[in-house]
Amino acid sequence: GGRLSCRRFQMLGIVLGSKSGFETLHYLLESAFVEGPDHLAHQFLVGVENLQDFDTNPIYAILHESIYMESVRKEDKASNWAAEQVLHEPEFWPLFDATRAV
Repeated sequence: GGRLSCRRFQMLGIVLGSKSGFETLHYLLESAFVEGPDHLAHQFLVGVENLQDFDTNPIYAILHESIYMESVRKEDKASNWAAEQVLHEPEFWPLFDATRAV
């Protein structure tokens, strides 16, 4: 399995874009601390890994943002709305800074 970092936990937000994403995330988080407040449950960690299956779906990992672009003209630029780009804007980065969250 992978390591659960703050950034990886934030990436769980991608499921909120699906029809049942809110419920999926709710039930996943509900199972996180069933083994005590200082230990994450194995079921939770496996659930996180299953929701971020970029290992088995590399094409999705590469194209997941660009598939929402409606224009196909050559002169159009990239979508320019990537979450990674927003994370580095001064007004937003403190809200998602992993070192401040701990």
